[in-house]
Amino acid sequence: MRQALVVVSRYATTADAARWVANAFYTVAHESDGSPLNTVCALSVQDALVAIARCATTPDGVRWVANALSIVTSGPGGQSSSSVRDALVAMSESATTPDAVEWVSRAICDVPPSYGACTLTVRDALVAMSQCATTADATRWVAGALSNASCADASSVSEHFCTLPVRDALVAMSRYATTDDAARCVTEAICNVTRGDITLAS
Repeated sequence: MRQALVVVSRYATTADAARWVANAFYTVAHESDGSPLNTVCALSVQDALVAIARCATTPDGVRWVANALSIVTSGPGGQSSSSVRDALVAMSESATTPDAVEWVSRAICDVPPSYGACTLTVRDALVAMSQCATTADATRWVAGALSNASCADASSVSEHFCTLPVRDALVAMSRYATTDDAARCVTEAICNVTRGDITLAS
């Protein structure tokens, strides 16, 4: 089944086709009890999803491709890469609904630091998506991604993420942090971003 989907994905050249191929990958990635399958978390699947990401130009297409990428990279045997990160950043431009924002941000959370999740392009993507994070779940995951990216000690991370635009994005999203998880992620991100900086904390 996996190989059949990889082959079919080569012909997914529209947002609608990308959405359904990604949906199929997501479905196959789960057993009946909901646990991911090791065999699906293969490089060929990741490459196929990265390839169809360029066609995911609608919020629904973005949501499903990001959803599938999140499952493939975070499941047992899963792996990530800079190409996954770049695909997510590119799709963020079409993530204009809370659902799409939630799933792109969730997938960004699954990108390990070794693949540069703490870059300027990731920051800009998250700040831009924060404007559409108008639900508790979307707020939780955008804030979670910002928190993950800003918690490292490297000076470049502070330079990229401990900034006024990031702070302002978190402040704006705080009104949607109406669940325990969303409140926790927003406040953790605020702690990481301000880091005792009086200017940012004011």
